[in-house]
Amino acid sequence: MQIGIIGTGNVGSTLGLRWAEGGHEVVFGSRRPQSDEVRALVARSGGRARAAEVTEAAACPVVLLATPWQAAEAAVHSMGSLEGKTLIDAVNPLLPSLTGLAVGTNTSAAEQVAQWAKGAHVVKAFNTIGASVMADTSFDGSRVVLFYCGDHAPAKQTVHQLAAELGFEPVDAGPLTQARPGAVRLALDHAGLKAGSGPGDRFRIAAPIGAMGIARLLVLVLPSIAAFGQATAPPPGFEVASVKRVDPSSGAPGSNLMRGGPGTSDPGQITFTAVTMNRLLMAAYGVGPDQVSGPGWIDSERYAIAA
Repeated sequence: MQIGIIGTGNVGSTLGLRWAEGGHEVVFGSRRPQSDEVRALVARSGGRARAAEVTEAAACPVVLLATPWQAAEAAVHSMGSLEGKTLIDAVNPLLPSLTGLAVGTNTSAAEQVAQWAKGAHVVKAFNTIGASVMADTSFDGSRVVLFYCGDHAPAKQTVHQLAAELGFEPVDAGPLTQARPGAVRLALDHAGLKAGSGPGDRFRIAAPIGAMGIARLLVLVLPSIAAFGQATAPPPGFEVASVKRVDPSSGAPGSNLMRGGPGTSDPGQITFTAVTMNRLLMAAYGVGPDQVSGPGWIDSERYAIAA
């Protein structure tokens, strides 16, 4: 399979090198294909990949977009016609400061990419997994779940195949609109990094995870409704208001899910007063403690989360 990679950062380079290693024809697209950085990247492929101008890489039938969000629109417009191509959107719409999302919950980065890339079949994937996990998907013999979503079945099947080849357990999360409410996961990822975890710290959801594990990427919606015994249909999602690390010396109680935040009667707000990453993942994806693993901090560091 011919795969064009637009973006030579951690995600683009890692996926490109692994696909090249698997026998795919990989073309790294760059504005400076002869730069020392890009030449070094190609050298790491052992001759199994090459570099070219962005338009040449984008001529491949499958294209991965892995640029920073601020560069995504210009990158898409620089590719030329993408009519009929499978465009894998691995971009997260984070602010440059990593303090929040640049796109709200009534749309998503993937849907905006689809508007820019007229005629392309956009599939959102590889945006909820760190590059270190992409490089090594092994976790004690179980496969790492990777969610993807899109509106074109053949394009999604292509992404499913490419993810499975890397060792992931691909899970179809539904249409492209399901790319919208991943804010909790993103916020926690970056809160974890700021709390002191490094690129070697990894966690994963083990497969099988069940229907609630798919959760349509709504993350906290189904668990919060189940916790309060409501039978009504879930709302479209929650916007994360804040994520703060809890000082372990503060004497804060254990994880406590509340309807309505402190000082507010808003029934649409939920608050975790002191939740660990481990327990949040268990609640969000409906899995047991034996299905979440990772470094020690996921069961010791606590966060106050309002959404």
